[in-house]
Amino acid sequence: LCLVGVCLPAAWPRAMGGVAGLPAVVLCSASWALTSAPLSVGGAAVVRGLPPARANGFCRAQRQLDCSFDQPNYEPLPQRGTLAAASAATDTDADHAVAAGADAFGGASGSSTGAGGSTISRRPGYRRLLVLVAGVTERFYPIPTLRYVVAPAVRAGYTVDYYAVLSMDATGGQAFRAYWYAPVGNPEFANYTAQDLETYTIRRARFYGASRAGVMLLPNEVELDVLPSHVFANQRLLVAEKNGIRESTGKFDASDTFWLFLMKMKKVELLWNWTVGNRMDRSYDHVVWTRSDAYWVDDLKMEHFPDHARVYSRPWGNLCSKPFGERAINDQTFVLGGHVAGRLLTGYSAFFLNKNPLLDRVGSAEDFLQRLAVVRKVPWTFVRPDWLPFFLAMHMQPSNTSPPVLCIRGVNRELLERPVAECVAPWRVPATMAFCDTLGLQ
Repeated sequence: LCLVGVCLPAAWPRAMGGVAGLPAVVLCSASWALTSAPLSVGGAAVVRGLPPARANGFCRAQRQLDCSFDQPNYEPLPQRGTLAAASAATDTDADHAVAAGADAFGGASGSSTGAGGSTISRRPGYRRLLVLVAGVTERFYPIPTLRYVVAPAVRAGYTVDYYAVLSMDATGGQAFRAYWYAPVGNPEFANYTAQDLETYTIRRARFYGASRAGVMLLPNEVELDVLPSHVFANQRLLVAEKNGIRESTGKFDASDTFWLFLMKMKKVELLWNWTVGNRMDRSYDHVVWTRSDAYWVDDLKMEHFPDHARVYSRPWGNLCSKPFGERAINDQTFVLGGHVAGRLLTGYSAFFLNKNPLLDRVGSAEDFLQRLAVVRKVPWTFVRPDWLPFFLAMHMQPSNTSPPVLCIRGVNRELLERPVAECVAPWRVPATMAFCDTLGLQ
């Protein structure tokens, strides 16, 4: 798989050598490529990024590699009257415009014509936003995130970078834990090669205003490191899932939820570390982490998240419904201040290496992340659910003879029109959108 528009210097594999789970680097014809072959360090989980000072000098020291963004690469200034184009564009509009080489702001990619016919370039923005997406290709819906997260931030003056890490072949329970929905993979990408998916995603990220974009495609799910002894001794498990060593067999028995929790954290940390090791300029003001199956339906407004040293999330529950708990987090999407993002996005290493007893006997994945925030002194704020306006989406196939249907989870048409908690305007959800919870009953 290839990361387009980014530079992976030759020194990077040596510098990252001995880091568990980080991919080896090979050269492909058009760009640098990543393979998911794990690097072992005796079962210990050490997933860390390069020191920024060393990492930032890599591309500049390897000029013969023709680093494509060694100099800041800014999108063109939009023409007057076209700032809303990114939000108004439909998927078909975006496809046509991408094919024609245009951007979401009404001009050709790379330039915009001013009143006198001259070409003007966007000045470097003061604020920088990093959008990270993690998941699997079967549940990858990139356009809503680009339209409602990336484009609004660009319009608000942010320079936005967009990166995704996806497992290409995570079938069965790894791809779909909610098997009762009769889920199937997103048919749009069913016949895509890795290069096809990479090109599709990066071109559309640029269309919606991303200054830099990359896709890390893993042939399979990440391989987990060997659990250290203190995980068992101190019951650092999701105890609500009744994981543990069975007295009858003496063997460790864990639910799919436990393994998926670790896989997700490892992929997030893998992507975060890559961004740390390959930054060309200063750090980000904010980081948005979201799932690959998050289906955004309205703009993410960054003015709701002013603190650079705080993490924001919805309370546990679904949009339009009453929260399931007043003090439990929703771990499907976070907005993190740039000063503290690395403290939470490196949770995989913390699970294996940080022996603070507060991280033991956690009840759930959400509980672990909340406790990690306490251990690492990261303040956490719950925000109105409609400030993070997304649902989870999937494709369902109710019968063997019916085509796959895109639907959103955790809501139905009645609840959308008569919500019992903060919600989005009903017209924000397309009238043709199906609802997973009722589709299966038909």
